[in-house]
Amino acid sequence: MSTSVSELQALLAQPKQVFITTHHKPDADALGSSLAWASYLKKKGHSVTVVTPSDYPAFLNWMQGNDEVVVYEPRHNDRQVRDLVSRAELIFCLDFNCLARINELGEYVRQAPGTKVLIDHHQRPESFADVSFSNPEAAATAEQIFEIIRDLGDQDLVDQAWVRRSTRAS
Repeated sequence: MSTSVSELQALLAQPKQVFITTHHKPDADALGSSLAWASYLKKKGHSVTVVTPSDYPAFLNWMQGNDEVVVYEPRHNDRQVRDLVSRAELIFCLDFNCLARINELGEYVRQAPGTKVLIDHHQRPESFADVSFSNPEAAATAEQIFEIIRDLGDQDLVDQAWVRRSTRAS
């Protein structure tokens, strides 16, 4: 299932509580796309929390926004994360195609009342999302995030300092 950008634009028209998550043991695309999307949504007035279902390599800590990421640890912050996902009006699932890829968070996301939006480039996505941007032709989810922001007419909101920093890091 694919969705038009105008449908997403309607969902983003008013500031909302937003929950963003990505796959277990996030890599650069997973974390980078999540943080870039979070930065964009914050500039649009949304209240955003990025939650990873596990820790990730320290070499990714340079990414802008890393210090605000909530790393889900069932024994330490299960209640906090359950509350965040249950209160979210929009739940963005980035760089994974099935809820099993986010471990325990999968069931929390499935049961959450918020609108679920999938943005991913892997083949054969599970049909759990209300809105889906699935493009197996894309090289990365970060590429899709940039294209969506551009298609929304907001390319001026892309943080150029972040772009320059990520280009140097690669």
